[in-house]
Amino acid sequence: MDRKLPDWLKESREAEKLIAWLKSPDCEVKEFSGQLFIKARYGNCFFFFDCLKENRKTDRNWCAVIHMPEYSLYEAEDLFLKPIGIPDDFGFPVREDLIPKLETQISRIGKKLIREQWDELLLKGGYTAAQMIPEISRVYIQLNADRFIKKGKRPEDLIYQPQFHFADMKWKFSDWMFLEYLSNPQRAAELFAQKWLLEKLPEISKKKICIGCIREEMEEMLKKTGTGPEASLPRSA
Repeated sequence: MDRKLPDWLKESREAEKLIAWLKSPDCEVKEFSGQLFIKARYGNCFFFFDCLKENRKTDRNWCAVIHMPEYSLYEAEDLFLKPIGIPDDFGFPVREDLIPKLETQISRIGKKLIREQWDELLLKGGYTAAQMIPEISRVYIQLNADRFIKKGKRPEDLIYQPQFHFADMKWKFSDWMFLEYLSNPQRAAELFAQKWLLEKLPEISKKKICIGCIREEMEEMLKKTGTGPEASLPRSA
């Protein structure tokens, strides 16, 4: 057997049969130890359905996902593991294990899109000006600028960087998103970042404008007290 195969597959009782099934372009249904499985493909992933859903212990739509070509196994239920003959001491990741890294990746891409494609996002969003502009008063801006200065903050310290979290969204890390991310992580993260920003554009715009106003007010306050950036410049003769 190929040494490059993962340990779980090397030690699987039905390894050769499973590999042959994955390589077969036509055979969609296969029996392993009396259990029938249906094979389907999306991108670089095979996902498997069992034919006896009443035995399922979770509400997932499948009982296992294999990412090719390295045969990485995800979301594998006992209903899949036992007929394939995979030893019990192996553990396999589920989509929730990927979320922290994916959220960080989406946040990083979102930051780049805001910096480089803000105008394009505004056009795509199609929101009205009233939806994008915060209702803040001059007093609110001054009070917060003064508060930040008293805390020792400088204008350049105030940078709004929205962070993506699935918990904040109306949509979840769905089956399609999971398969898309496994097949092409960068492309998927970019798609999710676009979806996030377009949905949250009014909220992001309001916070972005608010922080910008407070930052400008801080600059004016520091100039008046002689502690701003210009105060450190040498005077001309």
